[in-house]
Amino acid sequence: MSTAIQVKHFEAIPSARHGRRRPPAAARSLFDYLEGVVRPCPECSKKKLLLGALIVHLNDADHWTRERIAAWAADPDVPQDESHAHH
Repeated sequence: MSTAIQVKHFEAIPSARHGRRRPPAAARSLFDYLEGVVRPCPECSKKKLLLGALIVHLNDADHWTRERIAAWAADPDVPQDESHAHH
């Protein structure tokens, strides 16, 4: 790669950054919550994960449906119906 191409590429990066819009406050708040709250896994109780990672864990490892995860996330103190555990 020539030096001229590298310089042009480098100069394009700042202008692209300045043109990028920030996500809405509601989205920032959601991501702050997903990345800032730690909860124990309601299925195996041995893991404590950030909420965002725990949602993935519940789906992938514990085979919870999205509906069951949503119900649990809305109120983690309500016992979950085992009949909705698998897809």
